[in-house]
Amino acid sequence: MAIPPAKTIKEIDSVRRRFIKMTIFSGLTAFVPFRALASIPDFTTQDRTLWLYNPVTEETLTSTYWFNGQYVPDALEKIDHIMRDHRTGEVKSIDLGLINLLHTIKIQIGLDEPFHVVSGYRCRKSNELLRKSGRNAARNSYHLKGQAADIRLPDGHLASLRKVATVIKGGGVGYYPRDNFVHVDVGPVRYWSPRARKKAS
Repeated sequence: MAIPPAKTIKEIDSVRRRFIKMTIFSGLTAFVPFRALASIPDFTTQDRTLWLYNPVTEETLTSTYWFNGQYVPDALEKIDHIMRDHRTGEVKSIDLGLINLLHTIKIQIGLDEPFHVVSGYRCRKSNELLRKSGRNAARNSYHLKGQAADIRLPDGHLASLRKVATVIKGGGVGYYPRDNFVHVDVGPVRYWSPRARKKAS
């Protein structure tokens, strides 16, 4: 299997900018506990694939975004697209930390089905629309930065998903059983549910 080549200078620059932002993480090692890393043989060279489903647009994507020790530009762009703001169609680069966090959750769960991504990137207009309608949306949400996702599993088990995300300690974890999703982001480690906190990030 060959690595899809970067087709344009723009693509190369995009991946370079992403990678610079992630140098402090060195892959996932900065925010994945040793126990999680120990369960993944040869972690730094293992190919990384995400299987995503957008229940709003009904799009499905299987994307190997890390291959042979490097990020794959075309695959990252496809992830950006499926996790776009479904209200406006606006696309933003999804943070590599978030992409890797989703992959780690997948590995820890042993998921062989797609993540349902209820919400990925959210533009300012969409975020304000949610705030005015009384939905759980912070003024400076991590969704605005492409650093958060609201996810669920195709067969339920929301509590199990929350537990795994919490153990990984990759950032914020919000639990919304009534709305059937778990919020994950790559901000500071913190946990909440609607009963304890009204506004999520």
